[in-house]
Amino acid sequence: MAQILSSHRKMVRPRWPRKLRCSVALLCLVTLVGCAYARRGGADAQSFRAERNRQADVLIARATPSDLTVAALLLAPDNPNAARQSLDLVNRAQTLAPRRPELVWVHLVMCERFKCEARAQIAARLQALDPDNGFAWALDLERLPPSDTDAVTAVIARMGAARKMTIYWNQLEVMMVDALAVASPSHDLVTRDVYAIGILAAESIPPLQAISRACGPEQLDLRGRRAACEAMVAHMEHSDTILTQSLALSVQERWWPAGSPQRTVLRAKHRQLDYLLTMSSRLRWWRLNHDMAVRIEAARSTAREEDAERAVVKSMGLPLEPPGDWKDPVHPG
Repeated sequence: MAQILSSHRKMVRPRWPRKLRCSVALLCLVTLVGCAYARRGGADAQSFRAERNRQADVLIARATPSDLTVAALLLAPDNPNAARQSLDLVNRAQTLAPRRPELVWVHLVMCERFKCEARAQIAARLQALDPDNGFAWALDLERLPPSDTDAVTAVIARMGAARKMTIYWNQLEVMMVDALAVASPSHDLVTRDVYAIGILAAESIPPLQAISRACGPEQLDLRGRRAACEAMVAHMEHSDTILTQSLALSVQERWWPAGSPQRTVLRAKHRQLDYLLTMSSRLRWWRLNHDMAVRIEAARSTAREEDAERAVVKSMGLPLEPPGDWKDPVHPG
């Protein structure tokens, strides 16, 4: 198991996409235990899509805001022809639950992917509904040419002025797991959660490359850029996914020379996140559903993925801090 995870993890360089460690670990787990939806019963791609459509139909019939949103996500990832239906479904969900920003976030990233005409209106809706969320402005970076330096700096400054940065990861994960329990009640919790993570990782991640590029060391001499980036990454360090936290640390590491006190502190923080992901991915074969249940129940009561990972590590009886002699199996240096 460890060798399989290690070989997959080596493919996720550069350093910043640490969230992929969690996703890859779980996806490897699914393959090993033989419960991945795409492989059930030797099903081919066509029958896999048919199963997804069946699940979506069950949820559409229930027509709750959560069910409609999950149905949209089920239809979107592997079927570009379903773009209009997916967008219509998530729009219906927002109409039913206009005060749920996580649904607007899904609509926004889906609209960005499918290049829908309502993108500006959806972004404005999210910004008005959750103005404290810096990521509500993140997708604007994708549409700005790097040469428009003042506009890029203004977006980063707006993100940094927010009080939090979230992509609503735990809320969306729990929402999907619960909906899949209705759509496919015979599937266990491990199967449902891995499936949910795979879909969300493909659909709900903001444009991290644009953020990383805008705050690269070579950009910091631009007017106002350093202050804007410093404020933004300070919030990102406490954001709701380990991926975005890790990106914030990696961006800052590039600002400081090797061996400097600042980089040493940042690398220690990175090591802590790496430790949590490595330990929490070691789900015990004989208690798979129990360990996953710990993760999901923690996700119900906390906004941050890191706290859910801590709950899993704690439930395994492992220390929450890396022992002094612990070595990161992916980045041992």
